[in-house]
Amino acid sequence: MASLFYDNQIRRFLIQFARIFSNWEVENGTDDRGNPIVIRVPIMYGDMSRQAATIMANNSANNLPKAPLITYYIKNIEYDQSRTQEPYFLDRRTVRQRSYNAETREYETVQGQAFEVQRIMPVPYKLSLTVDIWTTNYQQKLQIWEQLAVLFNPSMEIQSTDNFIDWTSLSVVYQDGINWTSRSIPLGTGNPIDVLSWGFQIPVWISSAVKINKMGIIHKVIASIYKGSALTDMKDDDLLLGTRQKITPYGYQILFLGNTLQLLPASQTKYPGQDSLEIPQSPDTSLYWSATLGPYGAVKNGISMIALENPYLDNEILGTISFDPLDDRVLKYTIDPDTLPTNTLEAIDRVIDPLTQGPGVDLPVETPGVPGKRYIVLNDVGSGASGKSLEVLQDYPAGTTEFSVSGLATTAPEAWFYSILTARDESGVAIFPINTQIVDLDPVGGTIMVDNPSQVNMKNGTIIDTTNRVYGYAWGDLICRRDDIIQWDGGRWIVSWSGDNVIEQQFVINNYSNIQYRWGPGEGWSKSVEGFYDQGSWRVII
Repeated sequence: MASLFYDNQIRRFLIQFARIFSNWEVENGTDDRGNPIVIRVPIMYGDMSRQAATIMANNSANNLPKAPLITYYIKNIEYDQSRTQEPYFLDRRTVRQRSYNAETREYETVQGQAFEVQRIMPVPYKLSLTVDIWTTNYQQKLQIWEQLAVLFNPSMEIQSTDNFIDWTSLSVVYQDGINWTSRSIPLGTGNPIDVLSWGFQIPVWISSAVKINKMGIIHKVIASIYKGSALTDMKDDDLLLGTRQKITPYGYQILFLGNTLQLLPASQTKYPGQDSLEIPQSPDTSLYWSATLGPYGAVKNGISMIALENPYLDNEILGTISFDPLDDRVLKYTIDPDTLPTNTLEAIDRVIDPLTQGPGVDLPVETPGVPGKRYIVLNDVGSGASGKSLEVLQDYPAGTTEFSVSGLATTAPEAWFYSILTARDESGVAIFPINTQIVDLDPVGGTIMVDNPSQVNMKNGTIIDTTNRVYGYAWGDLICRRDDIIQWDGGRWIVSWSGDNVIEQQFVINNYSNIQYRWGPGEGWSKSVEGFYDQGSWRVII
């Protein structure tokens, strides 16, 4: 036995049709000051029947019909053979809802329930309507008709619902002839109300009930070689889920370089690793994306996506993919910038080794008085060729050139010759002039001699840092440690940022390579997103 299904489909079209003719006005004489009196023309549903006449007369024989007035009614409904399509066609649509929090009464950013909607081909009909415009004089008729006549050139679109799943909601209203007046040769002295009858046609579709299936959600296809917690991942709803398939194919790795993704076998050596600043080279492989992704569905260039799971980030890195017509081994990868970590430090210009590079040696010479480049350094500056510092063993007045120190190597003492010295007193004043260097030493007696006398007093226990002769000249009196960011301030090189006492991870972009780096406490600098992604740490969203 069929169950009742009534969806007010024709009624909704009638309501929208009536709104076309609602809220129109006409002039009805003037007031005492000569200003026109404007009245609104009401509209109601009803044909020229006894019932409609009774309503207009307020259910009394003593009341005359009121005008102006607009009425409308259905003249005819007939099957429209010309618009017949495949009657057995079944359309399937998938719909996903945003999760609704009943406590906060707000929609959340994660998916709620997913559904499949099955729609049966609707039946075409032609709806014929008649609009009667009731007026008491010719001027009223002209005013009403002129305002409405410009709307249909040749038709007007209407929409019965705002439900995007309803494929029958849109239609158009066409004119279908006008009977200008209902008056004939008058009999007697009466002045009957004049009625203009205006015909319209609306092609409509009448739909049967749709079938809605509540869908389960496939979070991920997790291979047996997946290293994470499969049960936890499958229960994790804090993901951008939906009716798209989400796949981690086979045991392949991915190499992310620049704006490309390359497939790598599971046995591929990951060098240099993700914890290095060095960019890996693209290996020569025979793995092809079209063959890998083909079994999972059609990849749509610029629409399908790949998500990367970075262990140092709270969210996935998302980007659209497209095939490279010249090389099927790589995909073009366009990252959604909102999924990348935000830079927390001012951009740098390069990553350098200060013991092999310096201003004028593979790096530009800075201009005095103008703030300049920023570099991440890969080695200490000011720690000496031997990798140690020297400690002064007694107090010395300003102007001294020979000092007794501890820490002087007794082997390979030539490593200390011509080292540049850097030391500061308790108030931070430089003890030696810039580029002061060791010119003689006694490794057995533990003394050194410098070429420039000290500028201020030196106390017992003062630490003297050294750097090698060639690049010590380049960096001046700079003292910095590995992973510091140094900058030219216009007069000297200074430490712009140091990881000392920093407990939060930091991100910075390298303007030279356009690669973003990440700094972690106790870890130093590494690539933030580029590099190798192991099996289980990436997935495809078809």
